[in-house]
Amino acid sequence: MPIDARAQYAWINGKFLMNREGRWTKTNLYALNGFFVEIWIDRGRNSITHITAFDDIGKLDSYLEDISLKGLS
Repeated sequence: MPIDARAQYAWINGKFLMNREGRWTKTNLYALNGFFVEIWIDRGRNSITHITAFDDIGKLDSYLEDISLKGLS
């Protein structure tokens, strides 16, 4: 399946969880059918560079630093 079709499938069928923004890239994270899906976007060209699917929750560690727990107590 072409990269654009995979991204569209995640956008329509997945649940958006969060994104991370770097200097050159933005990564959107979705939950989809028991997997997590990362869509990597080149910010300068505004184009998708790759899509990664995984089910290992250990790979979510890089997102934890961006989650705020303020106001939950």
